Amino acid sequence: MKLSFATFQFDPQQQLLLNNGNIVQLNDKALRLLALFLSKPKDVISKAEILDSVWPDSVVSDQVVFQNISQLRALLGNNAIKTFSKKGYQWQLPIIRLTNNEASQNQVSETSTIANHKPIKTKLKPELSYFRPSILPGLITIIVTSILALSILFFTQLQSKSSLLAHSKRDQVVALTIKNTQWQLSNKPTNLSTHILFNSPFDTWKTTAVNQGNWLLATRVYPLDTGVALRFHIQGAKRGWSDYIESDNLNQAYQQLEVLLSQLAKTAYFSEQEDTVALTLLPIQDDTHANMTLVELQRAKLFFKLNELDAAEASVNLQLSQFNSALRAGLLHLLKTQINLWDQRWLEAQVNADKAIDYFQKLTLQQLESQALIELAWLNLVNQEFRQGIQILNRAASKARLASEPVLEVNARLTQSFFAAKSGQTELMHAQLDLAKELLQLHTLVGSHQVPIFIHLAWIANSNTNALPHYLKVLAQPFSADYEDDFYFAAAQVRNIYLEQQNYTQAMTAILTWQRPTFQILSHAHIALAQQQWQQSLDYSQHAFSQALTSNQKVDALDAALLILELNNKHHFHINIEKYAHFIKQKATRRWLSQNKYKLEAVNF
Repeated sequence: MKLSFATFQFDPQQQLLLNNGNIVQLNDKALRLLALFLSKPKDVISKAEILDSVWPDSVVSDQVVFQNISQLRALLGNNAIKTFSKKGYQWQLPIIRLTNNEASQNQVSETSTIANHKPIKTKLKPELSYFRPSILPGLITIIVTSILALSILFFTQLQSKSSLLAHSKRDQVVALTIKNTQWQLSNKPTNLSTHILFNSPFDTWKTTAVNQGNWLLATRVYPLDTGVALRFHIQGAKRGWSDYIESDNLNQAYQQLEVLLSQLAKTAYFSEQEDTVALTLLPIQDDTHANMTLVELQRAKLFFKLNELDAAEASVNLQLSQFNSALRAGLLHLLKTQINLWDQRWLEAQVNADKAIDYFQKLTLQQLESQALIELAWLNLVNQEFRQGIQILNRAASKARLASEPVLEVNARLTQSFFAAKSGQTELMHAQLDLAKELLQLHTLVGSHQVPIFIHLAWIANSNTNALPHYLKVLAQPFSADYEDDFYFAAAQVRNIYLEQQNYTQAMTAILTWQRPTFQILSHAHIALAQQQWQQSLDYSQHAFSQALTSNQKVDALDAALLILELNNKHHFHINIEKYAHFIKQKATRRWLSQNKYKLEAVNF
C-alpha cells in the first residue's frame, strides 16, 4: 500500500519518497518522521512522541525535531505540517491510499487524460451583436490610456528600486535599511569597494552599520557565454549570505536579488543570535521559485556550520538530483567537497573537488576555481604528496591573482608554506610566508587578516612554548567573526599550554567575553580537572553538556561528554556514563574521533 499526497508518493515499507515519479533524496531521520506523520494524519503528535519514534536510542534536543520538520516543509510546502503551540505537530495534506497497480498507473492515467481531452469550440452568442460600433473608439481610448498609465506606474516603481542596483557597474557596495519588513536603499554612499566586503564582511559591517537593522550588499558581475553571473554578499549583524545568481541579463539578475532581499526583510535572519533559529527563518520556497536554489544552498551551509554533516550533505544531494546550471552544480560540488573533507571522507572529497574544478574552468570563473584547488590540495597533504600539493597551490595562487582576490591568494600561499614545512622545505616555507605578508601589506589588509599569519607561525613552531606567543597575538586582536574558528582554536591552545605548565591563573585569562557560554564553561571544567578538583570539574562538565544540547553546540557537547568519561575514569562517580558514551557514538564525526583518538583510548571507549 502506497500513500499519495500532492505530487508525491510514499512507500512506507521501502521508506521511498517519489515526486512526479522521481526519487527524492532524504536522510533516514526525515523519512522516519514523514512515515510517522503519514501513519497518524489526524493526530497532533508531540515532540516527545517524535523523539521516541524517530530517535529512540539517541540523546538529541528538541531543536533537531524542528530542523527535520523544516526540511520536510521546505520540500512539501509550508502548509504540509501545522504547529500546535506546546502540543506538537499535525499533518495537513489530503492522503490517498493506493494499491500497487494504482500507484504505477497513476502517472500514466493523468497523461492519458490530458492527451484524450479535446478542446471544445464555441460560438459567440447572437445577443452580443447589438453592441453599438459608435462607442467602440471611446472604449478603446479608455482601455489604451489605462494600460499606458499602469505601465508607467509599474516601471516607475520598478525603476525607483532598481535604478541604483541594476546598472552597468561591475562592482558596487550599497547600504540597506530595513523598515516595516521592507528594505530601502540608504541615501548615504558607502564609499566601500566590493573586495573589502567580500573579504572582511563582519568587520566591515561593524565599522559602517548604524544599527542592527542595517545591511550591506556587495555585488560583482561576471560575464558568461549564456548571460551573466551576479555574485553577491549580504551582511547583517550576526551573519552573511554569499552566492551567485545566473541569468540571461544583468537586469533580470538584479530583479531576482531584489525578490530575495524582500523575502529576507520579512524575517530576522540576519539579526538572530542562534544559527539553529536562523535556520528556521529561511524563506520556504516551492520548486518553481527562482530563489529556491539560493535558499537551499544557504540552508546546507548553515547545517554544515552547525556540524550537522548528514543534514548538510542530504540537502546538497537533494539539490544535485535536480536540474542545475553548470555554475550551480559547481557551487554544490564545492560545498560537498568541504563537507567531505571535514568528515575525513577523502575519496568522495576528491571526486567532488574534481567536478567543481571542471565546472569552474569551463565557466572561466577563476576565483571559484582557485577556491576549489585549495580544497583539493589538502587531499595531497593527507596522502603526503607534498610536491603535487604545492603545484596545485601554485595554480590556486595564480588563479586568485588573476581574479583580483588577495585574501584567497594569501590562503594559497600560507597553505603552500605549511606543506613546505611538513616536507622539510624550509626555504620554500619562508618564501611563501613572506609572500603572504607582502600581499596583506600591498592590499592594506590589516587587523583580523593577520590572524591566519599568527596561526600559521604557531603551527610551524617546534614546541608549544614557542607557539604560545603567536596564539596570544591572536587573542590580542579584537574578536572577528570572519576568523571565528581561528580565535576559538587559539583560545583552546593557550588554555591547554598554560595547563601543561601548571600555570592555572594564566589559563583563566584564555576565558574571554566573546566566547560562547558552553566554551567558557568547558574551560572552567578543564582548569578544575588540571587542579584535581574532581567534583567541581564534573559539575562544570555536566552543565556544559546540558547547555550545549539546548543551544545545539554539537562539538561542545561531545567535548563535555568526553571530559565526563575522563573524570569517571580517574575518580569513579555514581553517574550514568552510558548516556554520554552513547551520545558520542551517535553524534561524533570522523574528524572529532580522529582529533580525540588517544583520549578515547584512555577511557576504553
